[in-house]
Amino acid sequence: MKEQCKKECLRYIPLVKAVLSGDWESAKIFFDQNPAAVTARITEMMETALHILVGTGKYIRFVDNLVGLIPAEELPALTDDGGRTALHIAAWVGNTEAARVLVQQHPRLLYVRDNTNWLPIHRAAINARRDTLSYLLTVTENDPVSLPFSNVSGAQFIIAVITSDLYDIALNVVDRYPHLATLRTPNKNCALARIATKVSSFPSGSRLNFWQRIIYSCVPVKVDNPVNISQVTHVHKDNWAQSFGIREVIEEIAEWFPNLIWARDLADRNFFRRGIIHRHENIFNLTYQMSDQKRIATNFLELSWDTMLHLAGRLAPRNKLNLVPGAALQMQRELQWFKATCMIQEVKKFVNPMYIDFENKKGETAAVVFTKEHKDLVVEGEKWMKDTANSCTIVAALIATMVFAAAITVPGGNNSEKGIPIFSQRKAFIIFAVSDAISLFTSTTSLLMFLSILTSRYAEQDFLHALPKRLIIGLFTLFLSITTMMVAFSTTLYLVFGHNKEWILIPVAALACLPITSFVTLQYPLLKDLISSTYGRGIFGKQSDRLLY
Repeated sequence: MKEQCKKECLRYIPLVKAVLSGDWESAKIFFDQNPAAVTARITEMMETALHILVGTGKYIRFVDNLVGLIPAEELPALTDDGGRTALHIAAWVGNTEAARVLVQQHPRLLYVRDNTNWLPIHRAAINARRDTLSYLLTVTENDPVSLPFSNVSGAQFIIAVITSDLYDIALNVVDRYPHLATLRTPNKNCALARIATKVSSFPSGSRLNFWQRIIYSCVPVKVDNPVNISQVTHVHKDNWAQSFGIREVIEEIAEWFPNLIWARDLADRNFFRRGIIHRHENIFNLTYQMSDQKRIATNFLELSWDTMLHLAGRLAPRNKLNLVPGAALQMQRELQWFKATCMIQEVKKFVNPMYIDFENKKGETAAVVFTKEHKDLVVEGEKWMKDTANSCTIVAALIATMVFAAAITVPGGNNSEKGIPIFSQRKAFIIFAVSDAISLFTSTTSLLMFLSILTSRYAEQDFLHALPKRLIIGLFTLFLSITTMMVAFSTTLYLVFGHNKEWILIPVAALACLPITSFVTLQYPLLKDLISSTYGRGIFGKQSDRLLY
């Protein structure tokens, strides 16, 4: 049938053009001459004119006229090569008006499945067509024959709605059909598991501004009815919430089922250890909301005799490393997890002291695991640091040379009798002298900092504080030297060429801001990240007052 359609589709090209352009008059003439064309497959994908017309998303009057020419009982049988009816296409593209026309003409279209076993509501949900989906839900019931909201079909539908971020619709549907919350697909997926992967839908996975945080705090998110315990255990076993770092899901589950704090996944790990492996501080920070039971929950050996420290010694997943700019800062974050902030100072409060230097089945301590896993990152961090320092060293050396020369050959020259600068009594000259001196001192300091980075031994521990601190000082003093150099240069121009014309300061100051602004724009993000990661509040701490156990 499809081969025959390919041969005949050429004769339907005028009809296809008329449909695409919304030319009902030309289409009507074609239908009058070829009555079979009303229901014929006119493209290689076995689409009818109605499929194409609905897919355009417009020409609703054309749709009304064309549907009137088609016998209602034939509509469910008019499918394309994917088994899709015109209502499937309307749901796919979000053509709500066409969907209304089709449903009014033949309501059973709502329950026709395509070759993927999807109903029109599935198509609307998968493609996030909110308006069309809302309409289809008002006319679709849990038909006893097609069962759109039961078994696999219902599970696929609610998962599709959640995937499309249509949470209000999902809640309304679950209110109508509560069993959807616990239905599973053949691959064991379910609504709760899908929610647990939507990181950006939770505060812990989003960067909300001040007003957004206030609005979000006013939104009621309390769960009124707990879902089935086996369903929650299933989510825990498959690690979704733990793997994606959504603390809100863990908190909600723990409130309804506190015993799941002790549950372990298929790899014999609880959520604390899973949070460490995936570097989710949101998950590990839940220990601050626990009582002293955390000492029990975190103290056990895995089958490989790995402790929590061994897990922290492993290299973080690449997607977590990429959240931090530069290999050196990535290494710093890894050290913070392992030693500075979490693994030695914090986990020591929880783990048995004998586990700190405990050897796993491979005979490796946590420190050995860390060195082994991070050897390549150390090399990358050294290269990144040296490349950065080399570039900045050249700039600092040039600035130091220029401002030193400017200090010797002062603007306007010196008095031939006393050797005193001619402009020494001018305020602008005082500004020049001070800014030139500051530029020289800061550029020299910057040069020394970058030289110390180049000559560093680049041990693992150096990436924690020593190297970042030197880079912060180097970049900050380099910025000061550039700024004061431009001030010195601007005052020189004013002294030599201004001749008390103060208006000349405006264009000079504006032009002097260009290199300063360029430096800030290009280097400030790096400097901010360095300061934040080295001297900031850190990534560990109590996140809420909800008692976990």
